[in-house]
Amino acid sequence: MTMSNAAAAPVNSTAQASNAFPYRRVLGRIGVAIAIVAVVLFAVFPIYWMIVTAVSTLGASRSASQSLLPASFTLDNFVYVFTEVPFALWIGNSAIVASLVAVGATVVGAMAGYSIARFNYRWTGVFMLVILATQLMPPTAIIIPLYRLALATGLLNTYTGLVIANLTHVLPIAIFLLRGFFLSIPPEIEQAALVDGCTQVGMLVRVTMRMAAPGLATVFIYAFVVTWNDLLFARTLSSSGSMWTAPVGLASFQGEYYTLFEPLMAASLVFALPVTVVFLVLQRHFVHGLTVGGVKG
Repeated sequence: MTMSNAAAAPVNSTAQASNAFPYRRVLGRIGVAIAIVAVVLFAVFPIYWMIVTAVSTLGASRSASQSLLPASFTLDNFVYVFTEVPFALWIGNSAIVASLVAVGATVVGAMAGYSIARFNYRWTGVFMLVILATQLMPPTAIIIPLYRLALATGLLNTYTGLVIANLTHVLPIAIFLLRGFFLSIPPEIEQAALVDGCTQVGMLVRVTMRMAAPGLATVFIYAFVVTWNDLLFARTLSSSGSMWTAPVGLASFQGEYYTLFEPLMAASLVFALPVTVVFLVLQRHFVHGLTVGGVKG
């Protein structure tokens, strides 16, 4: 009788553990769900508060009685942004500079990345290290020499100066990403295209670049977003209000003694909308391009 009881004890403990396991799994899932909800709220609440402030009356954000819902709904702040200040001009300047930089980084990065990926130069490894090392230097370290260079060459308050400054900032990453993407394309495909009668240029345009489309889209989005959000180069190289980009215009809403928070939030929403739409539409190519371009090679 004693031996049977001793043999039954492990069985009972195993049954109790198996019965407790589903509860632990449920509690674990509940904990994960709570953590996810907390992170989402932490990320979304600033955007929600920006929207609430943008549709509130002027001065409502300084009221002692704040609530999660706007006390009164108004679009006057959006009207102010486009009538009292030249925000549409600043958005246009940002679009011009960001588009030119994105196109330039994609074209130059594609040519340089393909050359490094396909041709075995003697100092290819050293060249790639130098390219990546340029990203270790903060832009603030070169802003004074860049300003003096722009002043000496007459590039202050010009689109050319802004494009060149931003292009030098995003081009190293563009070359690095596209090199990795071209390394992921088998050279045998290009050789088969040449055997079928394609010229070198035709093979590059019709075969290689078409297969590298996700990588090109990644570089385009990256360069566009970085330039769109740039404040340092735009504020330093454009002193005229007619050449300001949108980030510089947003900074002008903050005065020495007073800040127009409601118009500032309305302008920030308008500023964030175009690049958000572009990223949401092309995010699949962006993630895929970053994964391939950052791992291969």
